Amino acid sequence: MKTEMKNVAAIVACVIWVDEEYSDEEKECLEEIAEALEFKSEDFIAVVESELNKIRTLSDDEVNKYLLTAADAVDDEEVGIVLEVVMQVAICDNVLTSDQTEIIHIIAAALGISPAMTTLLVADMVREEDVEVIIE
Repeated sequence: MKTEMKNVAAIVACVIWVDEEYSDEEKECLEEIAEALEFKSEDFIAVVESELNKIRTLSDDEVNKYLLTAADAVDDEEVGIVLEVVMQVAICDNVLTSDQTEIIHIIAAALGISPAMTTLLVADMVREEDVEVIIE
């Protein structure tokens, strides 16, 4: 992967941060993602956790700036891969909330992916993975 691990980890940390819980399912998912992206699992998880701790100290506006900075550093050819990673983390517990859907759309926009395309990708993933959708 051309995109630096730190930038992928920062974006993933935003997804974890939005539901205010870092679950065992997310940790397992990060191991699988690291393997798929050819990152060393322990290193990737450590960087995600470090970025998550950093995000928890930021205001919402600062998180948005942080996310935009990380998204700008994603290689143009890898934006689809990063968005797929984001969606996998969001649904790894087989539940998708409105907050998670919103952050997926925010991340996608930051990556330059249209709202329509993002909606179609999320709908397809929810259908394929048999995810429970929770509207709050």
